Amino acid sequence: MSQPLSTSDSWQDCPPGELKRMLGTIQVRHRRRALKQIGAAGATIAVFGLVGYAAIGRTYFPRETRYGGLACREVMELLPDYQAKRLSAELSRKVTLHLRQCPDCGPKFRSAGGRISI
Repeated sequence: MSQPLSTSDSWQDCPPGELKRMLGTIQVRHRRRALKQIGAAGATIAVFGLVGYAAIGRTYFPRETRYGGLACREVMELLPDYQAKRLSAELSRKVTLHLRQCPDCGPKFRSAGGRISI
């Protein structure tokens, strides 16, 4: 059997405000833990989002390469005027440089029977 508590082992009253202080400490710990979990979840979502954008974004939104100062899209729009020699000398030079340097546009242009002038 357990022995009854002696008067020296008995409970003592807490100092005024002690329970409120302890409750505040516990609440702060809970808030910090919750913020850490939210931060970790947010960071995980951000990392996956960036990785997903890097992997998928390049597939669906490829970056235009620029050769000779022109993007492939610009060259394709200028090709009819380039072949008809209606472009300024500077613009014609840029299109020519692009067609010579671009691994995509040059072969397409030549296979369609185009000749690079200048």
